[in-house]
Amino acid sequence: SSKIVASLLNALQSMDRHQMTNPMEYAGLRQTLLQHTDTFLQSTSNVQNNAITPQAFTKLAKDYVRALLPVLQKLRCVLAPPLGAEEIDDITPALQIVTILGDRATPLGIEVAHCSFSNIIYVKDLAADGAAKRSGLVVCGDEIVEINRQNIMGWNAKAAADLLNSCERPCRLTLKITKAKCDARINALFAQAKALQVSVSQDRDRRRANTLQAAQSAATAALVQQHQQQQLQQQQ
Repeated sequence: SSKIVASLLNALQSMDRHQMTNPMEYAGLRQTLLQHTDTFLQSTSNVQNNAITPQAFTKLAKDYVRALLPVLQKLRCVLAPPLGAEEIDDITPALQIVTILGDRATPLGIEVAHCSFSNIIYVKDLAADGAAKRSGLVVCGDEIVEINRQNIMGWNAKAAADLLNSCERPCRLTLKITKAKCDARINALFAQAKALQVSVSQDRDRRRANTLQAAQSAATAALVQQHQQQQLQQQQ
């Protein structure tokens, strides 16, 4: 336990010297880590005093590490990247937030699975008529880190699926994917929207042209009928 705490404190000291994109957020996350660490150290003291069993301490240690992971991931996001790191960001998985709209009447259509090797929850399949598939923002293989701000790191597949099925809309998912993949999905949605706008505009122009042609045909028919009536009157 002392090695874990020492490694964490050394990491914080290193990050304190790093350039921040959001110093206030970093300070808050740093304080959260120290609070978790203080609670864990108190638990260690209780074990030494035989206040709790070693089995209970093992559970506390696992809970401590599980609590640290999401905070450390957020800390990574507030650290300013070094100059020239844009290309690295494009290929390095990072936390990306996507929002799936709709109502509860339309299921999300996300089937998740648990990877025992890396201990993550990922998207195994997407229903063709589900809200997630229609959104274009989620694809098979995406790692899910949070569901509506609830961290699911370390969860099993059933618990994650139950939370997905019961979550309110809009559904906010935090995915661990590369920035390039996220940008590509957003660009694809923009392209679809533009194509739809062009299609609607063309359909509107066709309807206007058809209406104008029908009006011209009706006017021509009326003129022909009027001319025929005039000829009949002259003959009489």
